[in-house]
Amino acid sequence: MKTFCQAVERIPDWALCYLINNTLEGLSEQEVNSIHDFFSFFEDIAKEFNCDIIVSPVEEQPEGYFTWHPAFGLACTVTDCYVTLLYTEQEEIQCLQHS
Repeated sequence: MKTFCQAVERIPDWALCYLINNTLEGLSEQEVNSIHDFFSFFEDIAKEFNCDIIVSPVEEQPEGYFTWHPAFGLACTVTDCYVTLLYTEQEEIQCLQHS
């Protein structure tokens, strides 16, 4: 897999379980909608270029911190995470053949 794009985002701690493990447990419908609204930008790029989206903490032992400006939602404790778009070499070859 190769990295197409990578960004560091302040992800609310309450959203990490869903983004990393795909677990909706404990999230309200409004919280899930906030996550989807924010990630729609990355999802559009992933669909266009046939990439996978990976969310992972920047540090091995991440420590959350409070901010008034999370990536989405209200002020809360966040963890800095990489949002990475990955693609395979086969997809890169197909893309180059179409250009």
